[in-house]
Amino acid sequence: MLEERGWKTIKIVPFRRSGKWITGAEIQENAEGKKRVKRFKGFIKESGKNVVEYKGETLRFSMIQRFNIPSLDYWLKIHEHIVKLLQELEGQKSLLEWEKKKK
Repeated sequence: MLEERGWKTIKIVPFRRSGKWITGAEIQENAEGKKRVKRFKGFIKESGKNVVEYKGETLRFSMIQRFNIPSLDYWLKIHEHIVKLLQELEGQKSLLEWEKKKK
């Protein structure tokens, strides 16, 4: 697995596949034992350096983009902003409206 400035990938968790693209998160650890999470987007290809099992299929891919998630607070704030934007786009006032519409 790739090492980047002293950080070693210890686990890759795929979230979703769409054609030749895969998204997910990776957990990394440095020599001091500190851990961090990075969200990624990758391109599936035979020469990819990363390997992951996704829905019973072994996929090789190269990471194209990575985004650091420094803390749970940071992630929750981003989540809140994204939910508000999506609600605005879909014309909904709350998650309850969305759940009712989904059923």
